[in-house]
Amino acid sequence: MLGIMQPYYLPYWGHFSLISQTDFWVVFDITQYTPKTWINRNKIIHPSKEWQYLTVSLSNSSIHIKINQAKILFPENTLAEHLQKLKIYERKAPFYNDVIDLFIKSFDELKSNYLVDLNIIFIKNICSYLNIHFNYLKASDLDISYPNDIKPGDWALIICEKLGYRDYLNPLSGRKIFSSEKFNRHKVNLFFHDVNNFIYKRGNYNFSGNLSIIDTMMWINPSIIKRNLYSNATIINSKNI
Repeated sequence: MLGIMQPYYLPYWGHFSLISQTDFWVVFDITQYTPKTWINRNKIIHPSKEWQYLTVSLSNSSIHIKINQAKILFPENTLAEHLQKLKIYERKAPFYNDVIDLFIKSFDELKSNYLVDLNIIFIKNICSYLNIHFNYLKASDLDISYPNDIKPGDWALIICEKLGYRDYLNPLSGRKIFSSEKFNRHKVNLFFHDVNNFIYKRGNYNFSGNLSIIDTMMWINPSIIKRNLYSNATIINSKNI
């Protein structure tokens, strides 16, 4: 089963549920970069509001670059700023120290100023922490020529055929861009991944759904998170929709 998604920054737990259901993953880093999206920011709790952003500032944020061209302005400043914001969990969340160690380790492993590299490092380290496999390639490293008039639902089909995969898994929310008939003609099975909300206690803070996986990891034992990655997920054959 193949999964393909853009490289998000510290995505919510459902992203890792999708990864856990795949055998191989393609980091889709070759399309237009869009500022102020999940590619360079995500959400955690806030002392008085519902949530706050952890944002990676870029030196070249623009719709005129591709995702794999986005560069972090000052990685060391980003780390310091995010560690300061994460102090809201200190002495409250039981896994604070473990998550902070992972956070620092991930920035230490960054050897470039490319955002996609940082996002992949975090995904790899979080998957390791949760004990789920993450085998991947970047789309920019694949030797594929795409048609100029490619439609949104055709990227996955072309990549599946290039890599020899006959099963493709996509979030259910994106089903409208895909043609199951076209996948059938190419003998590729199209599946959709749906998740229920993962509700857990956040100390004295009110629950707000779909914060970064970092929030989930602060409060919940990794083995319990892993179990919910599977138990809260449903795989749907496109032929049944």
